[in-house]
Formats: sequence, structure tokens, C-alpha cells
Amino acid sequence: MASATCDCNKEGSQKPVCDQDTGTCRCQEGISGPRCDRRAQGHDQEFPTCLRYRLCFDQWDHTISSLSTVVQGLIRLAANMEDKRETLPVCEADFKGLRENMSEIERIWRHPVFSSEEFSKVKDYHDSVRPSR
Repeated sequence: MASATCDCNKEGSQKPVCDQDTGTCRCQEGISGPRCDRRAQGHDQEFPTCLRYRLCFDQWDHTISSLSTVVQGLIRLAANMEDKRETLPVCEADFKGLRENMSEIERIWRHPVFSSEEFSKVKDYHDSVRPSR
């Protein structure tokens, strides 16, 4: 397969030629996007000067990604439990509290910049609903 010239951004791409296997542009460090014309996650400034954030970004990014995965699992669990609530009428009060907690978690999840207090609330809630090992 011959390489095809792409519409790669010359400032952001390593070469103005597509990758032979994927047909995508090969971006420089700190650059992303199909055309290599955007800053990559974890990098600061505007394109094309995309400097790497400090180490703390990676730590927070990993923590938030992990929490996001847990929250998505809790949302699926709550949806599954909600489907079964008619067969468990005695649990209605518990579902009300669960819905309130899930609404709070969804609110926090939609705004990924956590304050220390919000992060602590999510962690405490996660610890309280996580099964014992």
C-alpha cells in the first residue's frame, strides 16, 4: 500500500504523510487530532506550543478516570436495581436515597474539576458502597 499525502497540519505532524497502516496523521509530542492540529490532553498552552503539564496532572487524571469508571458502574447498578423496584416494594425508601446519591454523583461527574471536599465525598461514598473483600 503506497502512502497517501494527508491533510496533516505541518506544524503538528511528524511528517505530512499518512501512516501506511491506519491512514492517520502522525502527531508530534503534545499534539493530537486527526490532522495533528490540537493540543493533546495533559498539555498546556495553545497549539502548536503544547507544553507538558506538571506530574500532578497525570496523578489527578488517573484518579478522575478511575472514579469515572466506578461512577459509571454505580449508575449501571442503580439502573438495574431501579428496573427491579416493583418486585421489591419494601426497598422504595432505599431507592429514594440511592437516587439522591446518584444525582449528586452525576452532578460531580459532569463537572470533572473536583474540590477537595467533593473528591472526599465521592471517595467516602465509593467506600461505603464497595463490597467488602
